[in-house]
Amino acid sequence: MSIISVDKALKYGTNELRMSSIPSARLDAEILISFLLGCNLEKLISNTQYPMTNAQFNKYKKLISKRKKNYPIAYIVGKKEFYGIDFYVNEDVLVPRPETELIVENVINYCRGRKFSAPTRILEIGTGSGCIALTLAKYLPKTKITAVDISEKALKVARYNLRNTQYPISNIRFKKSDLLQNIKSKPDIIVANLPYLTHDELQEPSITKEPRLALYGGKEGLEIYEKLFSQIKERKWDSLSLFLEINPSQKNKIIKIAKKFFPNAVVDIKKDLAKKDRVVIVEI
Repeated sequence: MSIISVDKALKYGTNELRMSSIPSARLDAEILISFLLGCNLEKLISNTQYPMTNAQFNKYKKLISKRKKNYPIAYIVGKKEFYGIDFYVNEDVLVPRPETELIVENVINYCRGRKFSAPTRILEIGTGSGCIALTLAKYLPKTKITAVDISEKALKVARYNLRNTQYPISNIRFKKSDLLQNIKSKPDIIVANLPYLTHDELQEPSITKEPRLALYGGKEGLEIYEKLFSQIKERKWDSLSLFLEINPSQKNKIIKIAKKFFPNAVVDIKKDLAKKDRVVIVEI
């Protein structure tokens, strides 16, 4: 049985990905070979002469081929780390992004800095893999969390992540709903990372394999947020805090929309680690 070294396999994978204009070619090649061999990435890098069989190398080439077609690494290996926790993901949900951790951080700080007369009720809209809601449930165990999504397939992934969590959770439920359609009672906090991309932004090659339902926010990118604001106003909900993720270029637009529906609202913008406007906090 012939063998090939990890070093040679990595060079092959890196070159193939670079020729396909994958920006993180070397790292992706390393992650895929580590996933295939079931070994620690750091250990693999320090022992690149480790042998692979032809069968293993052929499997590796198939993984590289899939990545060349812009399948996210997270879909190929079936998981993505978010806020230090590994979550199962597939093509039915958006891949969690590091910048989205900012919304979690702000909600945690907000809840810990205030005293509520009863357990804080958090509603997450567009939960996808459940990474935001489950992370909040871990760090805010005294809250009551309802997480909704319009997609039954996405909810299946979120429930899988709930069943397979490595920490005890008893304060969360998942429910199918188109925004507030199936929500009866008013929460204290609404958290939402809703679709906010425009049609042109959807053409970015790196996101073509992710669900359009989780990405497209209409012509201006903020149609779904506007619909949410409208539903909140119709219900005459007040004393409510909204934590929303946006594209940095939408800062002025989202403020204008928020003020249209809630003229007396206090709107604050938080920047991500790249110093870009990322999280909008609306106090109604």
